[in-house]
Amino acid sequence: MGYVEHIELERDIAEQNATRRFEEWLGSDEYQNSVQLQLEALLCNHDMLAEAIGADGIQYPQKMLGGVLASARREREIEYEDSVYYPKIALAVMHGDALAIGQLILNQIKSYLMGTAKEMVEARYYGKD
Repeated sequence: MGYVEHIELERDIAEQNATRRFEEWLGSDEYQNSVQLQLEALLCNHDMLAEAIGADGIQYPQKMLGGVLASARREREIEYEDSVYYPKIALAVMHGDALAIGQLILNQIKSYLMGTAKEMVEARYYGKD
């Protein structure tokens, strides 16, 4: 094995070990506690809370697709998800169902802020904050 192959092998092993440690950390109590603390901090940030409540806070399933066709498909999926979500809110308003509206908005906020909290905690793990 030549020098270059040896260095590449060492790099591959180091990357595999780093990935394994990261995946183990994702399942740890430390990670869960860090995410919970970050979520609580985000809930105290009025700008983040306003963003989560608004249209930006709607979380669509993430699908990593490339190309024009994939982009068009993603747009159709978003349109479909919106066509399901907003009528639920409209129906709840028409019936004065504050509980249903509250549940829809609560789910939206929690989903958005939890995703943001996880991203922030994971970025800190890699020193990217």
